[in-house]
Amino acid sequence: MTGEPEQVEKAPVTHDNWTYNPNPFLLAKTLIVSGQGTALVCAVGPNTRAGVAEEKLNIEDEETPL
Repeated sequence: MTGEPEQVEKAPVTHDNWTYNPNPFLLAKTLIVSGQGTALVCAVGPNTRAGVAEEKLNIEDEETPL
């Protein structure tokens, strides 16, 4: 979520690895470098992690006397 260009390996959650808390989630505009996979969309827009962060930063501009 910080925008860093570091590659992170993803793996599906299985019965054997679920206790190690794997992170199988992809963020919007994620670039796949290699491999193949199937994605299931669980949330869009303001219901995503990035969307929640954007909503918190969405502060309306107030007019100032200047």
